[in-house]
Amino acid sequence: DYYVSLEMERAYATTLIVLFVVSSILSSIAFYCLIRETPPNQHAVRSYLLFIQVSFYFYHVIASSISVPITLTPLPAVYYIGAPVKAGAPLNIVNGFYVSTTLTLAVSIVLCFLHKHQTIIGESIQARKIQKSYRAVCCACWLMCVAMFIFVA
Repeated sequence: DYYVSLEMERAYATTLIVLFVVSSILSSIAFYCLIRETPPNQHAVRSYLLFIQVSFYFYHVIASSISVPITLTPLPAVYYIGAPVKAGAPLNIVNGFYVSTTLTLAVSIVLCFLHKHQTIIGESIQARKIQKSYRAVCCACWLMCVAMFIFVA
């Protein structure tokens, strides 16, 4: 039997909101720097970094204002107290959004690393083989995000 007091719920939700506000301020600075201050020779990486930043922002929107997950620390469990849950939305949909945004953030970071790896490799025949597998990995990652949302929801 595990009990989370109402005060602890409110404190955790308030902490998530404060984290969201600080994250929004820092994200706006990062958006400005990525859009305005990126050198012209870094446009390919800029698109990946912008996608990471957008994914990070959506993750914080979902985690701090829509789903508001309360983790039960000693247990491998979580429950949600956000507005959609209070309005009667099914938990599997809320959990699906939470898991899919987390997965999209992770996939965007992996794709940025893969892109940087591909720019380091030269134009040899081996590099062309890796380029084909890189495209397959990109497609598989995006399909995994969609499949995870469908599977969880």
